[in-house]
Amino acid sequence: VFALWESMTGVCMTVGLIAVCRQTWNRQGRLAAAMSDGAFAVYVFHPPLMVALARGLAPFQMSDLVKCLILFLVSVPVCFGAARIIRRMPIVGGLVRQ
Repeated sequence: VFALWESMTGVCMTVGLIAVCRQTWNRQGRLAAAMSDGAFAVYVFHPPLMVALARGLAPFQMSDLVKCLILFLVSVPVCFGAARIIRRMPIVGGLVRQ
């Protein structure tokens, strides 16, 4: 009975949070709109970019956590910038426009 109650509570809380968030945070700013436009390109092209950036950080002597934070702070703008450049290419731009 407890397992059933726990599962039902989890599902109901999830559905309730989705409904509340849909009503209160149903807006998108310019930055979020630009990022969502390039999200698929970032998904496709981020692995080689992140590996290259991580390899660039390899020679530096610092903790792994600091390297991870630096990689995150550098790779997010680099990946979304690369996605913006890729989307502006004529061969890709024709496929993306609707």
